[in-house]
Amino acid sequence: GLSQVRVVLTSGGADSRAQRASLTSGQTVHIVVGTPGRLRAHLESGALDLSQVHTLVLDEADSLLDMGFENEVNGVVDACSMPQIQGGGGGEDGDDDDDPTKMMVAVDGDGSSSTHHRR
Repeated sequence: GLSQVRVVLTSGGADSRAQRASLTSGQTVHIVVGTPGRLRAHLESGALDLSQVHTLVLDEADSLLDMGFENEVNGVVDACSMPQIQGGGGGEDGDDDDDPTKMMVAVDGDGSSSTHHRR
């Protein structure tokens, strides 16, 4: 059930040692929420293994993309072994959005969103 789902928050400004301890406790982490910079630091230190993570939420990724840090965001996304995201069916515009392997959704300050697919 839901009581067995383990969520870890890893964001800049919080104690990275406590985050590292939570990540290396030996328990499976199902959902990871964090800023790309802190996630990348945990990946590089070996504290974070995204290969078994079911859901990854990148906080502030839209801001980093706007500032041109696409490689940093993609580095975190590429470390995941998440299943493919299936599209909702053929769109009228002719775009081939039915089978993306990665999907990023950026939410603008006004609440609108845009989706970027990478293959």
